[in-house]
Amino acid sequence: MRIVDYVNKILGGCGIEDRKIELQGILHQISEEYHAGNLTDEELTRLIVEICKSITVLARQCGRNYPQDKCVEDVTNLIKSQVPDSILRSVSKMLSQIRSKKAKSTGLGGLL
Repeated sequence: MRIVDYVNKILGGCGIEDRKIELQGILHQISEEYHAGNLTDEELTRLIVEICKSITVLARQCGRNYPQDKCVEDVTNLIKSQVPDSILRSVSKMLSQIRSKKAKSTGLGGLL
């Protein structure tokens, strides 16, 4: 599941679009940092526990029951299963560089 889909599932239809956008941004940042190796699993868990305090309150304000432990489990799985856009862009850039080097070395210029 994508972060945007998760946030919409939990908070969709509540009329709190600004909070949803803010939450999506925070979750994307956490995902980027985790997958870049800048957060340990312990640090990730601490961040998720804190963010889930807010998520459960927002869900309650929307009339939804979303227990803290379920939120922590869901968000942990979400973050760990994400492939951040920066990683995809990095791989795409590396592939382009490889193609460019091969084209230059074979003398085919822009044919590849």
